[in-house]
Amino acid sequence: MLVAGLLLGGAAWLALDDGARGRFAALLREANAGGESEAPAERPEGAVPLRVHSVHDGDTLRLRPAGGIGPGEPGWLADLDAGRVRLIGIDAPEVGERAECYGAEATAALRALAPEGSTVWGVSDAEEHDRYGRVLLYLWTDDGRFIQAELASAGAVEALVVGGNDAHAELLASLEEQARDAGRGQWSVCR
Repeated sequence: MLVAGLLLGGAAWLALDDGARGRFAALLREANAGGESEAPAERPEGAVPLRVHSVHDGDTLRLRPAGGIGPGEPGWLADLDAGRVRLIGIDAPEVGERAECYGAEATAALRALAPEGSTVWGVSDAEEHDRYGRVLLYLWTDDGRFIQAELASAGAVEALVVGGNDAHAELLASLEEQARDAGRGQWSVCR
């Protein structure tokens, strides 16, 4: 299923050469089959369904509410149409003018996990917005996979704690360390 998701990952995935696509698909299979990583966090009760509009890079995307916004919904939900969502707890290599090693692959990884039009589930942490006004969220796929954990396990991102947003900091740091030790993703080609 993950390989099928990778094929639907979008333009960044197609922009990768055959070797990069093969390496990325292999490292995701390795990370998912490793068996030694901690169980990723389960989607919490209260997670809100969201529709993926677009992926900007490996840790930033645009989401829209999957349903209407009603009474009792979290305050950040109304802000989704105004800007981007930054994934909490991780930092992906840059793309664009300030491109860094593995930026395109990290972007393709997020597109594979959250393809345009798909449903993801989000919750916030201690802070709902960053200093740039982006909504800060943890995300799960519709089938229950913790997106930040998948990216860290594959070696596509680094763990990062900013402010009080640390609900999954230990898990993400552990998964990054395992990926680094195993030489997965950016840890085999960039550093």
